[in-house]
Amino acid sequence: MNTSLAVVFASFNGGATLPRMLARLAELDTTGLDVEIVAVDNGSTDETPRLLAHAAASVRHMRVLLHRPRGKNRCLNAALSTIQSDLIVLTDDDVLPAADWLQRFEQAARRCPEYSIFGGSIYPVWPHDPPAWVLNSVPMGSVFGVHGAKLVEGPASPDLIWGGNMMIRRAVLASGLRFNEDIGPSSGQYTMGGETEFNARAAKAGCRFLAVPQAAVGHLIEPAQLEYDWIVGRGYRSGRGAYFRRHQVDGKAPPRLLMPAVQWRWFARQYAQRWLLRRSADLAKRFRADWDVNFTLGWLSAAMEARRTHGST
Repeated sequence: MNTSLAVVFASFNGGATLPRMLARLAELDTTGLDVEIVAVDNGSTDETPRLLAHAAASVRHMRVLLHRPRGKNRCLNAALSTIQSDLIVLTDDDVLPAADWLQRFEQAARRCPEYSIFGGSIYPVWPHDPPAWVLNSVPMGSVFGVHGAKLVEGPASPDLIWGGNMMIRRAVLASGLRFNEDIGPSSGQYTMGGETEFNARAAKAGCRFLAVPQAAVGHLIEPAQLEYDWIVGRGYRSGRGAYFRRHQVDGKAPPRLLMPAVQWRWFARQYAQRWLLRRSADLAKRFRADWDVNFTLGWLSAAMEARRTHGST
């Protein structure tokens, strides 16, 4: 009997990357699998609707949903409510999966029935050779959503299983567990870490996590994503996500202090360093200061938002 497996992804104006991604989906090895592909158009205004419709007409068992309220997690939840497959693979509209991607995931699920959530490796597909300061200084996971060499086969920490390449058993959803629609990719300065927050709640519910590096996808990095300002801007979103994961996963009221005094002093030093380095040609040093300041500003933004919503203790 074939294993039923669904591949789910959302897209908002993904016309630049969808053609390559959809071509790879058409080439997947689905031997022994009953595969369904569910694409969610998040109200795109570019070529995305046409690209998805054309793919659905040519790729077996692919369907397209339209979900206009902005937000990746909203799209995923809308799709999950329509899926009956035993295994659900979640990904993005800018990845290039290996031909054996689904086979590797299914084999891991069959081999390790005690695990509920699985994560595959994500490696960068650069538009051109990145500068040395990017390779040596930038946190690859927070900025580009790629693992590098950090994903090792076997039991894994929930925070190493990322939404660009993860699989969950349908049983995980039976208790009502869904993605938090207030975080994750959306319009404006959204809070990063939607799948990490989901995984934290799943871990508290008793789910076990398995890394499957052989289930690999490449993440298409666009040229604009190698520009200094874009990279530094990720620090703000990363800070918001870090605050959310630390203080709001359990639904508790935020702490009395936005930050302890020692962290305020550190932030003041980093802010001064940022000002001193604002015209420095040493992008590695400049980046570190800019990143730390933006991360902390994101943290403070999330902390003040939580205080307005819940009040302080």
